[in-house]
Amino acid sequence: MYDSSFKLKAIELFEDSDLDVQDVYETLVSDHGFSGTYQIVKVWINNKDDIKKKYLNDATESRDQKDIDDDDDDDNVTLFDSDDEYDDKFDKNHSIPEVVSLRRSRQNLMDQNRILRKMFREQDRVINATNALLKDLLDAAKRREAVPFAAHTIDDDGVTRAGLIQLADLHLNEAVLSVDTKGKNTFDFHIASKRLQKYAYRLKTILRAYGVTKVVLALTGDMFNSNRRKDEILRNLKALAEGFLIGADIIASFIQDLAQDFEIEIISVFGNESRLDEEIQSIDFHNNFDYLLHHYLQPILATQKNVMFHPVVTDHELLININNAQILLWHGHNRASIDKLIVKYAKMDEIVHYVVTGHKHHLILKEESGQSGSLVGDNAYSFQRLNVASRASQTFYVIEDGDGKRPDLLPHPVDLQNVDRFDGYPVPENASEFSLRRSLIKGVGGQTILRIVV
Repeated sequence: MYDSSFKLKAIELFEDSDLDVQDVYETLVSDHGFSGTYQIVKVWINNKDDIKKKYLNDATESRDQKDIDDDDDDDNVTLFDSDDEYDDKFDKNHSIPEVVSLRRSRQNLMDQNRILRKMFREQDRVINATNALLKDLLDAAKRREAVPFAAHTIDDDGVTRAGLIQLADLHLNEAVLSVDTKGKNTFDFHIASKRLQKYAYRLKTILRAYGVTKVVLALTGDMFNSNRRKDEILRNLKALAEGFLIGADIIASFIQDLAQDFEIEIISVFGNESRLDEEIQSIDFHNNFDYLLHHYLQPILATQKNVMFHPVVTDHELLININNAQILLWHGHNRASIDKLIVKYAKMDEIVHYVVTGHKHHLILKEESGQSGSLVGDNAYSFQRLNVASRASQTFYVIEDGDGKRPDLLPHPVDLQNVDRFDGYPVPENASEFSLRRSLIKGVGGQTILRIVV
């Protein structure tokens, strides 16, 4: 049997402190010299109401009997049976401030010990569980035999693959000087031709490995920069015209290069930087270098084997189907989100499996969309104004027929920043004279919506 003081102390700790049964048991052992088991303490706490009731009855009877038998026995020396009894004796022999101070110090130490014990106990449980798991895994591994490798081949018979090659934000007539990006990037017609030649080299290497023979070449806008203010157009008229012709010939060389290995179908959507109109939301698509480029390339490549042009769709977006994959080509400059575009087409009973876009000159590939980088890379505006660092890149896709299921669409970004090993397509020696340097104050100016005069 255990002293009733242990029972009462256990119930008091459980009810008056933020302790669970385990904490109560450890406090009794460490602070009160309890030598019993955890199960005994658990039984006490589970029956705490009955114990308190019995103790009150016993205490009442004992007190009445003590008043009768020991009325004159106040000077007898007795042993203290509990902490409370000791505290009562201690309190009588010390001043109130001493008692309060010592009681607080004692309680503070008990609280700290309880917190530390709980923290260490939880850590020990985690460590013990982890060690047990590792031991079981090691024991199981020793009993297992290595799984034999089963050589196998994948039957590709009947699987059709096609390529989607994106040309996004080439800005062929743009000039980026070394000083614009602190030596990180330069760009002109010569570098553009080398980067496109490298792109064609990567395309041939990877698409041939997939067994692709047919590709769609999608021009997704902003093939050139344009001066949109009327005085700027007039002032730079010769540079714009010559720059357009040089850039168009570079793209023609790129197409002829690919046509040596693939059958090519060419489609276009239009961007915002190539427009000749000042208004960014202009829908006059005929006044756009992207529109002019499509119609310029079509006759000069009319006799080129393996090249076919689709009619121009005058819009910033176009839904196409390649190997049963519904792909939305979108330049990306308006404020619509990818999700809103997909919902818009869903309301027209058209499923969109993937959105291919550009405009932001920053590579982002997601499950439902791919945003290509630009051929230019960093320029003065992005590097110094937007504080965005990027590399020249383009993206292409391999679309594998899903045989009745959603087709597999595999994106392949191609880094085009470094072109030291490439000579580039033919470009006039004086081509740089017709490049336009992008202003640091892009976006300043335009139409005044509201003017307040005070």
